[in-house]
This record gives sequence, C-alpha cells and structure tokens, in this order.
Amino acid sequence: MPQSVLSLPISASSQEWLIRNGYRTVADIDEERCEDGKDTTLLRIKSLLKAQPEPKRVTAWSHIQQRRSQHHFLTRLDALDTLLGGYGLRLGSIVEVLGDPGSGQAQLCLQLCMAVQLSTLSHGTGMRAVYVDCVGSFSATAAEKICQGTLDKISVFRVYAAHELMAFLMSFDNVCSRMDGRVGLLIINTVSWPFLASFSDDLLRRQALQAAAASLISQIASKRNITVVLVSQAKATSVLSTSTASSDGGSGRNAAARWPASMDGDVWSRISTHRIALRRVAGSSPQTAPLRGDGDALAQVRDYVAKLHGELCKETLRVGIPFKASSVATGCKYHQCVLLEEQGNPALALANGIARQHWNATNQLDFYPHASLVYGDYTSAKREEIAADVNSKLPEDIEQLSFFAPEIHVVQTTGPCEEWRDIGSIYLSG
Repeated sequence: MPQSVLSLPISASSQEWLIRNGYRTVADIDEERCEDGKDTTLLRIKSLLKAQPEPKRVTAWSHIQQRRSQHHFLTRLDALDTLLGGYGLRLGSIVEVLGDPGSGQAQLCLQLCMAVQLSTLSHGTGMRAVYVDCVGSFSATAAEKICQGTLDKISVFRVYAAHELMAFLMSFDNVCSRMDGRVGLLIINTVSWPFLASFSDDLLRRQALQAAAASLISQIASKRNITVVLVSQAKATSVLSTSTASSDGGSGRNAAARWPASMDGDVWSRISTHRIALRRVAGSSPQTAPLRGDGDALAQVRDYVAKLHGELCKETLRVGIPFKASSVATGCKYHQCVLLEEQGNPALALANGIARQHWNATNQLDFYPHASLVYGDYTSAKREEIAADVNSKLPEDIEQLSFFAPEIHVVQTTGPCEEWRDIGSIYLSG
C-alpha cells in the first residue's frame, strides 16, 4: 500500500501544500523531477525528508531490559492495580481512558494525580502531575476532596483549540523545566475535543493533526519517562461479545455487550499500552456484611484466612504478609491520623481483594495500604508535629524499614478510640 504524505514527519502546512498540489503518496514526490529553483517548496520538502535521521535500531532483548528497569506507581485503586498486575501504572506508558458521560473519567484522573504524588520514585518526595483540561471539566473542589490537600503539585493548563494543544505538546520540555520537581504524570482530558472543535467539518485535516499529536505524545512518554493518560470522547457501540450461560444450564449464546469506543477511531489506542474502559452501572452499592458479636467476628476472620490459604503461598502465610514502608504521612480521617504508607506489593493487594469479596465490600473505600501509628481527633498542625517526631525516630532510609504481619488482630472500633475493645487474634498460618 502506498505511503500517504500525511504520514511524513513534516509540518501540517507542508502536508496540506502537497495534497493541494496533487501529491498524495511518497511515490508521487519521488517521481517528480524538478529543476533548481523551479519549485522551492517541493525542493525544501525533499531536503527535509533527506535530513530525517534513520530510526534507531534496538534489539528485542535490550527492549525487554529497558522495560524491566522502568518503575511503576500504584493507582491506589486496588481493583485497577490488580488488573495491571499488582504494580499499577508503568512510567513511560500511555493509557487511554474512555467511557460514557458520567462514568468517572474525571474522578479517575484526579485519583491518579494523587497517586503519583504518593509514590516514592523521585527521591522519596513524590512526583508532580500535569493536567491539560480541554473541555473545562477540571473541578478544584473535587480535586481538593480527592487529592487531600496536595493541589500544589498539580499544574493545570486550559486549552481550547487544536493549535494550542499542539503548541503545548511541542513545548512540553520547557513546561517541565519551569516546575519544581520531577513530572511523573501527564493527563489530557479530553484529547479529541480540540481537534473536533477546530476542524469539525474537515476530517482529513483533523486526522492529520491527531496523528501528529499522537507522535508527540509518544515522544514525551518515552523521552521523559512519564505516564501519559489520554481521556478520549466515547460513543456507544456493540463490539464486545461475551459468552453467557443459558437458564437451563446448557451452553450459552454470544451476547453483544455495550462497550465504549473512541469518537475518533483508533488513533489514540494505537499508541496506548493500556486501555481503561469505564461504564456507569445503575443500582445501589451492596452493604457490607455486619459482624454479629465477638464469636461471629472471629469465625468470619477464620473463614477469610481459609480463603487466603487457597490464594497465597504457604511460605507467605507461615512468615506473614510483608509490609515495606515508603513514607510517614498524615491522613484527613480519624482512623488515619498519622501513618506509615506502604510501597505496595501483590500479596497485600491480593489479600485486600479477597477480604473485600469475603465481606461484600467491593464498592467501599479505595485500597490504601498503610500502618496506622496514631489514632485521635487532632488538628492538622498537631498531626504534622506528630509525623515530624515519628520521622526523627525512624531510619534515614525509611524504605529499608519492613516487617511481616503473621496474624490478624480483631478490634471492635465502635465509638472513640478510647472505647475500642480487643476481640482476639487469628494467625495466618492456621
């Protein structure tokens, strides 16, 4: 198939000039023989193509080694982290998020802004997030609620048209150089909208600019080793087939399920390493199963430990689930006053997922692995004071601090912490 001139690494104006003058493919340019000075525009385009550097050759083994050396950060959403292999999002990856209106794209983006700041990959200080708002959906109130007072590390840029987004992508290095701290996350919400707004009736021009933007985004993710999240406008299609069981127990039929697809085709999915499709589910959240007395509480915990024995290795259950500290933090809730944040490990994430299913709490609070150090109703200033005191007593390299949890201690937490009551302990070893 002939290579289109729209795929050439030249400016959009040069591509437009070629098409307007009858050059549709690269072969048309190669066959054209023009005299010196006859057509300076064509000569300039040819010289630009000759000056393009050759692609860098990388072996498959070196590519694998490079991937293994790249770091990850947890999204702090246990179900999503589990789907991503238990390690969260990889730095240098591109993630496309699409779904129906109201399915939670903006909330997910804000959650990721908080998660990247809680990571300890940048000398233990967390990383910054850059949020490009293309549709005016960024809410400072929602960001403050989700990000829990860490808004100073989220830089928000508002763009309205395609040329503004392209200019931002081309000057992204300069944007990062003016920021205090390493940028670990770039979010563009909604990436298709500036192109639709600028060229609603010109599909050819819109696709050409989107392809150029996709190339710039790939370069940003690879060169700066940051995670890029692209929220794309979605439309409903019936493209996913699922197998369902029949009511009589026989073989099921293939039923078409409603699944979101990008409004502008697959231009963004082609450069994405992951696609997250969100769907709004009607109905209320299930209630958590209550604990009916001390004996019933311990019995439920024993049943839970039995389920762990079917999922976790025996050595982990014998020694205990590992906990590796990452930093000291203060929470905004009563039971998260001062705490040790955990680096995140698959065993702990799996144990949490099993617990949520066991107690019918899959739609409850997001997974936030930590070890609470101080409980109490303290002011923000007092919490910071306590956290500073804790930090002074811990090793300088806090990431070397680790321990194992060999048992589950059951506590009745009704009322203030002074009234909490110990119920008993169950060892993971059985």
